[in-house]
Amino acid sequence: MAIKREKIQPQGIHVSMVDGKARYTQVVTVSGTGKTIFVAGQLARNAQGVCVGKGDMRAQIQQVGENIKTCLEAVGATLA
Repeated sequence: MAIKREKIQPQGIHVSMVDGKARYTQVVTVSGTGKTIFVAGQLARNAQGVCVGKGDMRAQIQQVGENIKTCLEAVGATLA
């Protein structure tokens, strides 16, 4: 069976751009006999790229959790 790699930039996640190209891919899936999901390092930034909860670690952790959830949902996965 062939191995397939898919790069995904989910809606609702800020993508940092350089010269019109994404600096990195937020989510990569690799599938063949199974499916593996890789989520890139997430920051406490909203969809507009604004830092959420500056000086408030709890708010930042919540934002990162929401970003991870959004990334997983984009490929049909959950936090469960």
